[in-house]
Amino acid sequence: MSPELIQQLIVGAVILTVFIAFLREWLSPDLVAMGGLVALLCFGILGSQDITYVFGNPAPIIIAAMFILSAALENTGVIEALGQWFEKIAGKRMWQIILVMALVVAPLSAFVNNTPVVVVFMPIILSLCRKHSLKASKLLIPLSYIAITGGVCTIIGTSTNIVASATSGLEPFGMFEITKLGLIFVIITVLYLLFVGRHLLPDRITLSTLFEAEENREFITRAAV
Repeated sequence: MSPELIQQLIVGAVILTVFIAFLREWLSPDLVAMGGLVALLCFGILGSQDITYVFGNPAPIIIAAMFILSAALENTGVIEALGQWFEKIAGKRMWQIILVMALVVAPLSAFVNNTPVVVVFMPIILSLCRKHSLKASKLLIPLSYIAITGGVCTIIGTSTNIVASATSGLEPFGMFEITKLGLIFVIITVLYLLFVGRHLLPDRITLSTLFEAEENREFITRAAV
C-alpha cells in the first residue's frame, strides 16, 4: 500500500476511535480529543508546525473571550432583565410570543453565546405556557432555532463563525460583514415558524408546565425491573 493510503487508514481509525470514545464516554471529551491529537502526532500524520498553528490561532482566544462576555451578561442580570421584559410584552397568543421572541432572542444571540440565552429564556417560556394554557412543545423548538439563526448575524454570535473566519486562509470577516445574510436567515426562519413550523410541532403537555416554578413537590417512584 502507498504511504498516502496508510495515512488515510490511520486517520480514519483515529476518527472512528474518538467517535466511539465520545459515545461510550470512556474518558472526558477534552481527554478524548487530546488523545486523538497525540495519536496523530505519534503516527507522524501531524507535525509540530501544525500544533503550533492550531494553538497560535486567534480563534480559540476569541471564543474564550466570548464565553467570558456571555458569563458577564448572565451573572450581572442583563439577560434575566431582558427575559422579564420579554415576559411582559409577549402577549397570550402563540404567534405573538414567537414574533416577540424573534425580536428579543435573535439580537441577543448575535452577541452572546446561544446556550446561556436558551437556558435563561426556557423557564420564561414555560412560565408563559402555564399562565396562558399554551403548549410548551410548540415554543421550545422555535426558541432554539431563533437563537441559532440569530447567532449567524455577527462573527462573534457563534464560535463556528470565528473558526471559519480565522482558518479559511483568506482575509478575516468584519464584525458585521455577514449581518445582511444572517438577517435573511432570521426572517425566513421566523416566517416559517409562524406560518408552517408551529403547526407541525407536537401538541403535547410537558411535565415542566404542570407545576409552578415556585412549588416544591415530592415524588415517590417505583420501578419493576
